[in-house]
Amino acid sequence: MTSTVRRAACVAACAALALTATACDGGKKSRGGGSDGGSSTQQDEKPKVLKLGQPAPEPQTFSGSKKAEFEVAPTKVTMGEPGDLADLDNQKTAKGKVPAWIYVKAKQVEGGTTKKPMIMSDFGAKAGGASAKRLILLMGGLKATPKDCVDDDSVTWTKGKTATVCQVYLVPQGKKIDEVLLSRGFTAEPQRWAVNK
Repeated sequence: MTSTVRRAACVAACAALALTATACDGGKKSRGGGSDGGSSTQQDEKPKVLKLGQPAPEPQTFSGSKKAEFEVAPTKVTMGEPGDLADLDNQKTAKGKVPAWIYVKAKQVEGGTTKKPMIMSDFGAKAGGASAKRLILLMGGLKATPKDCVDDDSVTWTKGKTATVCQVYLVPQGKKIDEVLLSRGFTAEPQRWAVNK
């Protein structure tokens, strides 16, 4: 009788212990699931609007002669005047527009030596809610181009190299660029930088 009672007590204790262990494991899984849920929620959120000079949250991959990763941060915007487009061949493009030069500081953090990674090709801008159009100049540049505006095609990149590159955009007269955008893909929200007014 005594051994039967002991066996029953032992079985009950083991069952209780098993239930406790299951509850603990379940709790861990639940917390893990909650954490994962939090991560997906964060991924679904729009990127935080940054200030000029703050780097994008993650390195960006650009393809030149080789693929490489860069830390990028728009640093300033220089607005031009209507007369700055006087030497533009296509004056229809220039009508009602002024140039704006966007500067981006880039540092290569991964990859080997690469040329023409076209860093500026994914940068855009908004001016009073309207999109600023990137101006592609096939031969030379505008006479009004600031001396410190360096085209990203002219830089040979190696890991650890830092340089500030620049691109000209067309903005409607009377407007100023208020946001710089970095678009990577059609589905992802662009990273945005607010331009101080």
